[in-house]
Amino acid sequence: MKMSRNKKGISVLVSTVLLIVFVVSLGLLVASWSSRIVGSGIEKSKSKIGSSLECSEVNIRLEGGTGEGELIVKNNGETEIAGFISRIIENNNAYVDYKNINNKIRGYNAIIFDYSEDGKYQYQNQQGEILGEIDYADIGFIEIIPRIELDDVLVDCEMKKIKWEKV
Repeated sequence: MKMSRNKKGISVLVSTVLLIVFVVSLGLLVASWSSRIVGSGIEKSKSKIGSSLECSEVNIRLEGGTGEGELIVKNNGETEIAGFISRIIENNNAYVDYKNINNKIRGYNAIIFDYSEDGKYQYQNQQGEILGEIDYADIGFIEIIPRIELDDVLVDCEMKKIKWEKV
């Protein structure tokens, strides 16, 4: 009889140890898995957070130029603008133009943006290919989305876009 009691005590002890090892192993597995997921999420959001902070320093303004169809894009802040994207709205159609994505505007400087060459404006894709023409007379308004360089990556500052409406 004494022998069977010892076996019962040993089996309870072995099952308890096995249960503890299983729970600890499962906990380590979940911790390792979740740290990889959280780590990748943090890396992805770093550029978004950084760009939001950097874009908060962007201060641009649009003014009419001296000629018909000329706009002056002014950088009224210290942050250099690495270029800009134009959205041109014509008769309920929107066209995205990448012609000026590399036109840098240093702090407190300006460039002239002419969208009425010979009554037509040619818009381009990111590779510089002309996609089509828009009649100057049909343009309703233009949005300018500034771009900045953040750690060798160009970031569009959508929240800092400005709009010019043709009168």
